[in-house]
Formats: sequence, C-alpha cells, structure tokens
Amino acid sequence: RRMRRRRRARRVPAGRGLRRRHDDDSQFGGHGTGKLAWGWRFAPQWRVSASAGTAFKAPSFNDLYFPFTDFGGGASFSGNPELKPERSRSAELAARYDGASAQAGLVLFENRITDLIAVDPSFSTVINVNRARIRGATLDGSVREGIWRLRAEWTLQDPEDAGSGA
Repeated sequence: RRMRRRRRARRVPAGRGLRRRHDDDSQFGGHGTGKLAWGWRFAPQWRVSASAGTAFKAPSFNDLYFPFTDFGGGASFSGNPELKPERSRSAELAARYDGASAQAGLVLFENRITDLIAVDPSFSTVINVNRARIRGATLDGSVREGIWRLRAEWTLQDPEDAGSGA
C-alpha cells in the first residue's frame, strides 16, 4: 500500500501588539501614549508589518534653562523656559527579509508632530514648531561572510513645517 502525503501550507499566525503608557511629568502633567502593531510572516524569511502610535516628549532641562552663553563672534545660545512638550502621531509600513547570510528591510514612515522642539533659525535658542510632518523611507541591508559583516542603511526624509508649508 502506498501512502500519500499532502503538504499543507504552513500557516504562521500574525503577530500583533498593543502598548499603553502614562507619563506623569511634574512640570507638564500626565500624558498617555501608545502603540498598535501588526506583523505577518508570510514565508520563512519574509515578514511585513504595520504600526501606529502616539508619543510625548517633555523639553530637557537644558532646552528650558540653559544659561545664556556667548561663544564669541556674535554666536550665543540660551534655553527657552516657554517651551511646550512635543506630542506626535506616527505610522509605519515595513517589509523585512532575514536569510541565512543576508538581511534587508524597507520601512515607510510618517510622523505628525505638534510643538516640535527645534533649534531656531539663528541657532541662538530652542523653539516650538507648531505643526511638523516628516515622511520618509529607510532601506537597510547586510551581508555576512565568515567573520565579516557588511551593513548599509539609507534614509530619505521629507520634513515640513505644516504650519508654513516650508
């Protein structure tokens, strides 16, 4: 009697995650943030994923209170105690290949930031940019041969001050 074996497509369940966090800042109050992510390994070496999240970043002590410093030649810098904390929303789509000796990945991203903390155009203090949008892509890859590993990464970004369009 002859046995027949049928190979069934191996189903790998999708991965998913939900994270929540609450930061309580003594100066800027409480802020909740989180991330929702999903990933699917559709072949042994291939995975696709998507994620969306929110973030909160309080200004650092130096951002707020760095003492006025004159560096000479007309260059000076000081903190800005009027800064507000950053709040942002982000989204990513990614594809990843993980082979035995080679890895590669592509990530497409978009971040929308309210009150982005940035150095002002005169480089003399830090300011809040009311609304900023950063879109981009990161491509990375690596190859392993014996004890050697070659790795490269390239990121293309399109930042924009959403308030002024610049």
